Amino acid sequence: MYPPQRPASFRFAWLLIALVIGTGCAPSATPTSAPPTIAPLAQIALNHQEHQDLIAARAALAGLGLADPLAAVSELAQQEAAAGRNENAQALAALAAALQMTPESPRDPDETNPIATAEATAAPLPSATPVPNGFELVSRERVCERVIGSALLEVFTQDANGAQIGGLEVQVSWNGGSDRFFTGLKPEIGPGYGDFQMEPGVNYRVRLASAPQVVAENVLSEACATDTTAYPGGVRLVFRQTDNAP
Repeated sequence: MYPPQRPASFRFAWLLIALVIGTGCAPSATPTSAPPTIAPLAQIALNHQEHQDLIAARAALAGLGLADPLAAVSELAQQEAAAGRNENAQALAALAAALQMTPESPRDPDETNPIATAEATAAPLPSATPVPNGFELVSRERVCERVIGSALLEVFTQDANGAQIGGLEVQVSWNGGSDRFFTGLKPEIGPGYGDFQMEPGVNYRVRLASAPQVVAENVLSEACATDTTAYPGGVRLVFRQTDNAP
């Protein structure tokens, strides 16, 4: 038996919806630079974390039609971290770091078979940054930069050679509270950079989740001053991997 036919008005309604979506005439269009939903971006990041296939991740991101995939991944990573979805946040942060550290090679304008090209170049492309577990605190300095003008905790994570690596969870605790953030979500500053807004007068403890035995104690904002004004200062910490083991 043939399935029952839908009324013509029903088919016309769906056709009209499709035309509206396809022509971008919806009353509240979402900017192309923003993630359409959480699920697709998070799933791409989790797949990338499991398989370490950056080419496949780039292809999947391209399929979402995002104007700036790196910005979208970084923004969602921060949202997931704030919501306490740490597995998603870490995967997204690692993907953002991989995208930043491995720029996509420009395509040959005469190339007619991009799939074959991807297969041919898959071997030499590096995979995402591995999460190492041996770190030491190599630098700690007070920051007085009037352009910042706030009690900002800045953390940089590096490999054993001093190159910045992202996707690492930083844990911050103080009397009565705790928080966390990830490095690599602000690539315009550095692929291994992350920050946290401190409160003046509060004493913090800072460590990496992957190396909890290395702790920066008594981290706090100290006042900075010019000839005419005073403002809260920041702190800059640098954690460096102690070996090259993945």
